[in-house]
Amino acid sequence: MARNADLSEFLRRCRARISPESAGLPERGAYRRVPGLRREEVAQLAGVSTDYYTRLEQGRQISPTPGVLEAIAGALGMDDAERAHLFDLVRPQPAARRSLPRVQKVRSGLHRFLDSFTDQAAFVLGRRRQAAAHRLPVIHHARHRRPDPLRLPADRRPVLSGRLAPSGQLGRRSPSPARSRSGRCRPGRFRTRPQEHLMSTNHRNSGRPLALVTGASAGIGYQLALLFARNGYDLVATGRSDSIDRAAADFEQHGAHVVPVRADLSKRDGVQVVWQTVEDAGRPLKAAVLNAGRSIGGAFLDTDLDDELDLLALNVTSVVALAKPVARHMADHGNGKILITSSLSATLPTPYETVYGPSRAFTYMFAEALRQEMKDRAPGVTVTALLPGATDSDFHARAGMGDTAFGPGAKKNSRIQVAAQGYRALMAGRDHVIGGDLRTRLTALTNRLLPEPFKAARHARKAQPRNTAARQRNAATASR
Repeated sequence: MARNADLSEFLRRCRARISPESAGLPERGAYRRVPGLRREEVAQLAGVSTDYYTRLEQGRQISPTPGVLEAIAGALGMDDAERAHLFDLVRPQPAARRSLPRVQKVRSGLHRFLDSFTDQAAFVLGRRRQAAAHRLPVIHHARHRRPDPLRLPADRRPVLSGRLAPSGQLGRRSPSPARSRSGRCRPGRFRTRPQEHLMSTNHRNSGRPLALVTGASAGIGYQLALLFARNGYDLVATGRSDSIDRAAADFEQHGAHVVPVRADLSKRDGVQVVWQTVEDAGRPLKAAVLNAGRSIGGAFLDTDLDDELDLLALNVTSVVALAKPVARHMADHGNGKILITSSLSATLPTPYETVYGPSRAFTYMFAEALRQEMKDRAPGVTVTALLPGATDSDFHARAGMGDTAFGPGAKKNSRIQVAAQGYRALMAGRDHVIGGDLRTRLTALTNRLLPEPFKAARHARKAQPRNTAARQRNAATASR
């Protein structure tokens, strides 16, 4: 089919323009038969099998989910227009039926209500469920006739809009019907973009679902927040420094209304500030990603106790303190999704990261226990644990582990791939997911079988600073 041929050509062109270095992949030899990325490299970044991506690029009859398409778009660095084109090529929408809109009756009380607006335009939107929904005509009073607000310039549009509730009374403010990537209306879905409709773009009036992401200024947290923004969510995004403001600007480019919160979650006051911000939004929290965390490298005999207590406060205490109001809020509303970031380190002892591994083991078991409780008490709320392996972020650099096997030049998982895997697992309601490539998932599997002393010795060889290891080898040689 022509559509499949177009899809093949489009994916090949997008793949050819990206170099392995720009995608964060290590260079494997000087000679490459193809320009840009190989198919297996795109599959690795997107978190899918090489065979699956190959069949998709060849235009075969497969039906990828929106999450898979988002992961592939992120791996290929597509912008909004290219992402929309990708969705159109894979899932073209059928032509909408053209029908004349039926005029809804407006009660006399609503007419009197509109009479009170003497200095600004006002109109009523009807509740339309059809795939080809249309706005109702603007309602004018004979004494205060106003022009159609939709034809006014963006800077002169009024901010008041409403819609008819089933009872005929004026309901809550509502945005205009969203349009699909093909340009047709989609019922029941809304996108909030500045000055595209008459609704105020603050959190309280937005029609998009709300998500909370902690640690969203960099690394996996940034990529997760980006996925939420691309998939139609508004965000409360937290970070420890002012870099969260720059990250929020990136998220807003995808139509999300973002409230950046600069807070230190290792302090109880920081947790309270974050949750108060969520409550101030005045709307249900649909998804929460408890991702903030850090590590400290070095031998336990040499590290500072206060630093390790701060690590426990961030990795353990803040997760419990924030999960409490989040879980209660979602249970009260009957639905919601929680993603708690743990680590592959939760499956083994971590010498030279002596406190970090146990802190992640806690969050992993905490997520599993909370998941079971939610199944018993609030079945509509799911809890998922994300266990990423070593990832290409500044995580190990900030932990002071640049002089270890986890330092510069180490082979690590793509943070884009890990975030996509976590997002898909969260949306699917899975209990946990290993974040990374096939080798990382095999490591997680073997960790279930290997004895703890063996795993501890293996991790020590990787996490021990090289200069310390060299001194120990020299001392052992001199004593012989």
